Amino acid sequence: MNNTKSLSILYWVFTITHLVFEGMLIAGMQQALLPAMVTKALLMPALIWYYYKASGGSLGSVQKLVLVGFIFSWSGDVNLMMPRLEHFKAYEELFFLAGLVSFLITHVLYMLAFRKDLANNTNTSLLKTKPWLALPVLVGYVGLLAFLLPAINSAEPDMLIPVIVYASVITAMVIFAINRQGKVSAASYGAVLAGALLFMFSDSNIAINKFHTPFSMAPLVIMSTYLSSQYLFAWGTRKGA
Repeated sequence: MNNTKSLSILYWVFTITHLVFEGMLIAGMQQALLPAMVTKALLMPALIWYYYKASGGSLGSVQKLVLVGFIFSWSGDVNLMMPRLEHFKAYEELFFLAGLVSFLITHVLYMLAFRKDLANNTNTSLLKTKPWLALPVLVGYVGLLAFLLPAINSAEPDMLIPVIVYASVITAMVIFAINRQGKVSAASYGAVLAGALLFMFSDSNIAINKFHTPFSMAPLVIMSTYLSSQYLFAWGTRKGA
C-alpha cells in the first residue's frame, strides 16, 4: 500500500471515528465529548498531510491556495467546537463569529484556486455560454436567506449582515466550481463540484440548526457532509488530478 493511500485511509478512519463519537454524544454519552473534540482537531491536519503527499510533495499555485484554505478550515473547526467546553460557553457567539470568518477566508481561497484553473485554460468559460446553469444555486441562496433571515432578525439581529455575506461568498464559490467545466479533467471537475455542493449543504444545516430549527442529528449531518466535501476538494485539486 503506497503512502498516499495510507494517508487517505487515515483521514477516513479519523472521520468515521469522529462521527461515532458525535453519535454517542447525541445518545447522551457525555464521556465522548473530549474524544470527539480531539478527533475533530486531527481531521484537517490529516487531510493536509494527505494532500501534500498526493500532490507529489510539490504544490502548484492552485494547490497552495487550497492547502491554505484547509488551514483556515482547521481554524474554523477549532473555533466552532470550543463552546462545547463549559469554560468557553459564555463566549459562544464570539467563537461562532471567529469560525465564520475562518470559513469565509477558506471559501475566498477556494474561489481564487478555481479562478486560476479558469485562467490556465483559454477555452471560453461555461457560464459565459450557459449562464442559466448558475440559476439553481442562486435560487437556493435566495430561498435559504428568505427562510433564515426573519428568525435571525428576531433572535440575533447582529448576525444578519455576517450571515448574508457568508452565504453570498459560499454561493460564489459554488458558481466558480461550476465554471471549471472544460478547464480541468472530468474527474477533477466532478469531485470539486460535488465538494462545493456538499459544503454549501453542510453550512446551510449549521445555519438552520443555529438560527431556525435545532435538530438532534445536526452534528452528524453537518460533519459527514463537510468532511466528505473537504476530501473531494483535496482529491479533485491535487496536482495531476
